[in-house]
Amino acid sequence: MIEIHELMMTLPDMTPEQGERLGQDVAERLLDTLPPNYAGGNIESLDVRLSITSGLDHNQIVSDIAAQIHYQLMNR
Repeated sequence: MIEIHELMMTLPDMTPEQGERLGQDVAERLLDTLPPNYAGGNIESLDVRLSITSGLDHNQIVSDIAAQIHYQLMNR
């Protein structure tokens, strides 16, 4: 199980509900992409910086965030 307790970001025109959904979708994507034997434990924080262009769709934003988190977790 992967849980994201807090996801802070600045995206114009995103409602709190859309932000909540984004966090859930990123967690689900990570669950699908991390190795089955991954046991990273509790990670206090990660700093993920992305430049997101206007008009990028939800799935692409989820993919970009999940890819950055995945990279950091696998390269600790």
